[in-house]
Parts: sequence; C-alpha cells; structure tokens
Amino acid sequence: MRHIPRPTIAKMTVKFKLTTLDLSKQNLSGKLPYEISGLSNLQVIALQENKLSRVIPEGFSSLTSLKYVNQSSNKFSGHVPRSYGFLRSLVVLSLSNNRIMGMIPPEIGNCPDIEILEVRSNYFRGPIHVDLSGLAHLKVLDLGKNNLTEALPEDISKCSELTVVSADHNQLSGAIPGSLAKLSHLTVLSLSTNKLSGEVPSNHMILGLDFLNTEESNLIGPIRTRHNAYTHIGNTRQPKPQLKSSSCSSAIPSRNSRDVIISHNSRNATCLTPIQATTQGMHFKPQLKEH
Repeated sequence: MRHIPRPTIAKMTVKFKLTTLDLSKQNLSGKLPYEISGLSNLQVIALQENKLSRVIPEGFSSLTSLKYVNQSSNKFSGHVPRSYGFLRSLVVLSLSNNRIMGMIPPEIGNCPDIEILEVRSNYFRGPIHVDLSGLAHLKVLDLGKNNLTEALPEDISKCSELTVVSADHNQLSGAIPGSLAKLSHLTVLSLSTNKLSGEVPSNHMILGLDFLNTEESNLIGPIRTRHNAYTHIGNTRQPKPQLKSSSCSSAIPSRNSRDVIISHNSRNATCLTPIQATTQGMHFKPQLKEH
C-alpha cells in the first residue's frame, strides 16, 4: 500500500494550476492530505478503487470549480459534509462502495448542474430528502444498497431528465409514485428488495421502460415493457427480459461545463449493469497541464 506524499501535493499547488487529479487504482491507503483542498483550479478529482480511509474530506467544498468527484470503492467513513452543497459546478458525484453513514444531505440539492449522483453500497439512512428533486439536470440517481426509509418522494418527477433511478435493497415503503409517469426519459427503474406495497402503475410510464425490477417487494399486478413482457406478483421471482450487455463510455469533463460526462446506453441494460458501469468503471488518463 502507498500513501499520498504531502510534499508532492504542496509542489503541485505552487508549480501547477492543476485542473485534473487522477489517482484512481493506485493502491493508495490512509488519509487524504488536506493540501489537496489548496488546489483551487481543480475540476476533476478521481480517487476511485483505492483503500483510502477516514472521513469524507470536507475541504473539497472550497474547490468551487469542481465538476467531477469520484471517491467510490474506498474505505471512506463518516458523513457527507453539508458544505458539498457549495459545489455549484458539480456534474458528477460518486461515493459508492464506501462506509459512509448518516443522511444524504439535502444541501446536495443546491448543486444545479449535477447529472450523476451515486451513493450505492454505503450505510445511508433516513428518508430521501425532497430537496433532491431540485436537481433539474439529474440523469442517473443510484441510491441502492443502503438503509433508506419512507416513501420515494412524489417530487422526484421534477428531475425531468432522469433516465435511471435505482433504489434497490433499502427499506423504502409505500407505493411507487404515479408521478414517475412524468419522467419521459426514464428507461431503468430498480426498486427491488424494499417494503413497497400496492399495485405496479399500469400507465404509460411502464411501457416506456427498458428495464424494471421490483423483485422481493410487496407489489402486485402485471407488467409489460415495450421490448419484452413479464409478470411480477408479490414476492414471486419471474423471468426477466433478455437484453444485451450494457455499453457505456465516459469522458473527463472539458472546460465547457455542459460537455458530455458519460454516455449511458440503457437500452442495452441487463439487471443492474448500467448502474454499476457508470462512473465507477471509468478508465481515463487525464493530462496534467502546466500554465
């Protein structure tokens, strides 16, 4: 295992106007140096697939130019700082596969440009705060494998650009909101292994989906998608649509804040592959630039 040397970070601060810091897949361990928060020009922080630990770094909230933050697949713990709500340029936030606890801070709803929010496989608890419905550009929302409770908010339909909603393996209750029918771009909906009840909506929302998973919930009713047909009744496992493997590509955001972050082809989704293949599996070689 390796640690990030603090003198190296300090030299970067002085010598470079660093915009991209990619330390992913380097077998790094221990605590992140606080000096990273002094790299005021950073737009991209990629730390995924290491063994970094301690609490989620609060200093990132001072890096107001950040567009992409990926801290997934580490050993981070503690709570997500509420001050992350100050990251108004943020487009991608991935915290999946860590040991983070507490509530998903409602202040994240103050980040107007977020397109991908992933917090899968942590220890988040409590309700999904209605403030997240203010994320008008949100496309991928992955909340799976946590301890979230109460109902999926009706106002989630205000995130009109959503294509993927995954909240499987939680403690969510109540019915699937009928307001999801307003999400005309929604193609993947995964709500399996919750405490949901009532009937599966029979409106046009279901017909527009490429993938629907409600296994091991207390839902009843027939389901038909536009590509395949299958039925889910109660807790009974039924055949799934046979679709091709997912195909995703991704790119580091350029200086144009609305440039493509990820290409998500949910029409080729099978099970949760499109979720797992979003930001967590990114492969890129950012170039450090000297100005």
